[in-house]
Amino acid sequence: ILVVDDIMLTGEYLNYLLPEQDITQVTSGQKALEIVKRQRFDLIFMDIQMPDMNGMQISTSILEQEKQQPLPYL
Repeated sequence: ILVVDDIMLTGEYLNYLLPEQDITQVTSGQKALEIVKRQRFDLIFMDIQMPDMNGMQISTSILEQEKQQPLPYL
Protein backbone atom coordinates (compact mmCIF):
# COMPACT_ATOMS: atom_id res chain seq x y z
CA ILE A 1 0.00 0.00 0.00
CA LEU A 2 1.32 3.44 -0.91
CA VAL A 3 0.10 6.45 1.07
CA VAL A 4 0.66 9.81 -0.61
CA ASP A 5 -0.06 12.49 1.98
CA ASP A 6 1.82 15.46 3.37
CA ILE A 7 0.43 14.66 6.83
CA MET A 8 2.41 11.78 8.38
CA LEU A 9 -0.43 10.93 10.76
CA THR A 10 -2.37 9.37 7.89
CA GLY A 11 0.26 6.68 7.32
CA GLU A 12 0.62 6.08 11.04
CA TYR A 13 -3.14 5.62 11.35
CA LEU A 14 -3.20 3.12 8.47
CA ASN A 15 -0.31 1.22 10.07
CA TYR A 16 -2.41 1.02 13.23
CA LEU A 17 -5.53 -0.14 11.35
CA LEU A 18 -3.69 -2.57 9.06
CA PRO A 19 -0.71 -3.85 11.06
CA GLU A 20 -0.09 -6.85 8.81
CA GLN A 21 0.14 -4.77 5.62
CA ASP A 22 3.32 -3.32 4.14
CA ILE A 23 2.65 0.42 4.05
CA THR A 24 4.94 2.96 2.40
CA GLN A 25 4.30 6.68 2.85
CA VAL A 26 5.61 9.58 0.83
CA THR A 27 4.91 13.22 1.57
CA SER A 28 4.99 14.78 -1.89
CA GLY A 29 3.71 14.17 -5.37
CA GLN A 30 7.22 14.11 -6.80
CA LYS A 31 8.27 11.37 -4.37
CA ALA A 32 5.16 9.39 -5.31
CA LEU A 33 6.05 9.58 -9.00
CA GLU A 34 9.60 8.44 -8.26
CA ILE A 35 8.59 5.43 -6.16
CA VAL A 36 5.93 4.12 -8.55
CA LYS A 37 8.61 3.98 -11.26
CA ARG A 38 10.43 1.35 -9.21
CA GLN A 39 7.72 -0.51 -7.33
CA ARG A 40 4.20 -1.78 -7.99
CA PHE A 41 1.53 -1.19 -5.34
CA ASP A 42 -1.79 -2.98 -4.92
CA LEU A 43 -3.41 0.13 -3.51
CA ILE A 44 -2.60 3.85 -3.41
CA PHE A 45 -4.23 6.19 -0.90
CA MET A 46 -3.95 9.66 -2.41
CA ASP A 47 -4.42 13.00 -0.66
CA ILE A 48 -6.24 15.39 -2.98
CA GLN A 49 -4.78 18.63 -1.57
CA MET A 50 -1.00 18.69 -1.33
CA PRO A 51 1.51 21.57 -1.56
CA ASP A 52 3.40 20.57 -4.73
CA MET A 53 0.83 18.65 -6.81
CA ASN A 54 -2.77 17.75 -6.12
CA GLY A 55 -3.91 14.14 -6.02
CA MET A 56 -5.58 14.31 -9.43
CA GLN A 57 -2.37 15.58 -11.07
CA ILE A 58 -0.34 12.84 -9.39
CA SER A 59 -2.83 10.13 -10.40
CA THR A 60 -2.86 11.34 -14.00
CA SER A 61 0.95 11.39 -14.08
CA ILE A 62 1.12 7.85 -12.65
CA LEU A 63 -1.29 6.59 -15.33
CA GLU A 64 0.72 8.29 -18.10
CA GLN A 65 3.93 6.89 -16.67
CA GLU A 66 2.44 3.39 -16.60
CA LYS A 67 1.41 3.69 -20.27
CA GLN A 68 4.95 4.62 -21.29
CA GLN A 69 6.88 2.13 -19.11
CA PRO A 70 4.62 -0.51 -17.58
CA LEU A 71 6.01 -2.46 -14.64
CA PRO A 72 5.82 -6.24 -15.03
CA TYR A 73 3.07 -7.97 -13.09
CA LEU A 74 4.25 -10.31 -10.39
